[in-house]
Amino acid sequence: MSTPLTRVSGENVKTRSYVGVIATSVGLLLGSATAAPAVSNARTEAASKKAAKTPLEKGMTAETVRKLIGEPKEIKKLDSPEGKAESWIYRREIGARFMDVAAGTREVPAFVGIGQGMDGMGKRTEMIITKRRVIIYRVTSLLMFNGQLVLAKQVDEQSDTYE
Repeated sequence: MSTPLTRVSGENVKTRSYVGVIATSVGLLLGSATAAPAVSNARTEAASKKAAKTPLEKGMTAETVRKLIGEPKEIKKLDSPEGKAESWIYRREIGARFMDVAAGTREVPAFVGIGQGMDGMGKRTEMIITKRRVIIYRVTSLLMFNGQLVLAKQVDEQSDTYE
């Protein structure tokens, strides 16, 4: 028994879908041969840029540090009888994710079946779901003494918010 075919603008839908599948397959085969070098070129370029970055080194001047990584988000003056000491704080977002979290339960009216209540209505427990947003920050702290970098420390921090 043959299946009836639907006509759209005088074309056979079944034939059109075969042509689409064939065209997509050919495109993927051709595209995969040309897309790979573009990806590897992009990765090579990104790796060379990363390697070209100058790391912070002990003894760098405040001006050099600012040129390399920009203005700090916060500068804290530190008390020191030997000279001018400051703590420079940089904070940048390096990742974020969202997830559903159970925040509690509540009773809601529900059909529980005939014979279990007067008219089949009863209650059931339902979870209350809320959104949790987790943001991960990379915090870089620099100890500057008399205008020169003395110490650098990096830690990752996490911030949670609920919506």
